[in-house]
Amino acid sequence: MTVALVAEGLMTPAAKQMVDELRRAPGWDEFKPGDSRYFKSADEDLTRFCRGPAGDLSLVGDWADAWRERHPETGPLHFVDTPLDGDGSRKAMEEACGDGCILSKLDQEIGVLQDRGADRTRRLEALLWVVHLVGDVHQPLHCSDHGDKGGNEVPVVLAGRDGNLHSAWDTGFFYVERARPADLAADLLAHECKEVGRPGRVGPESPWLWAKESFGVAKKFVYPQVERNRGDFTRGQVDLAWPVARMQLARAGVRLAAVLNGAAGN
Repeated sequence: MTVALVAEGLMTPAAKQMVDELRRAPGWDEFKPGDSRYFKSADEDLTRFCRGPAGDLSLVGDWADAWRERHPETGPLHFVDTPLDGDGSRKAMEEACGDGCILSKLDQEIGVLQDRGADRTRRLEALLWVVHLVGDVHQPLHCSDHGDKGGNEVPVVLAGRDGNLHSAWDTGFFYVERARPADLAADLLAHECKEVGRPGRVGPESPWLWAKESFGVAKKFVYPQVERNRGDFTRGQVDLAWPVARMQLARAGVRLAAVLNGAAGN
């Protein structure tokens, strides 16, 4: 949701018009993921996005996760388990990608979104995927693996609660910081996004470069930190990790805006 709100703050008028046209595509209800245990208002959020008075991208930020609960075969499309003991090269990622991963899916869906001659309903589906996966590829533990399912098998204690390393980076730090998406996005736009710089044209290589960068964050910071603190994320440990998480969010938002602006012809 935060990444989507950052992107909205950087979208051109043409990109906003494109999103508004796509969200009203016929057949949008085919993409209702179904309400679930973790995403209790998923169908309502999609309906509000597609039929509401304004297209708020944050409403569909979690769409792909909700869709995965009813379509578990799409689970591998959210990550690429690049071995942490490797170099994070394109070859290593291609081997980790196998028959399909977040990188192949992003390449496919960005291509559909950029094809202004493609079916409008299909482009809407691509938009739903891209909004989510650009965020996922910037989460370091979606692009690395240390034989622990991307940190899911690394136990940690955060704010006095038991959890795992992956969930800490997904949501845990945000709860500790009491970071609400709208407020956080506004703060990122005023600060970290200015450090990211202009991303330039988004091409087929872009998702792979973003993933390599995320892999580097995992190898140089995420895993060394948890090895040092032995899974105990005190207030001081969160203070060290939070700026890194913020920068990844800023990068994701800036680059998502670049994808959408490019798809609209800017």
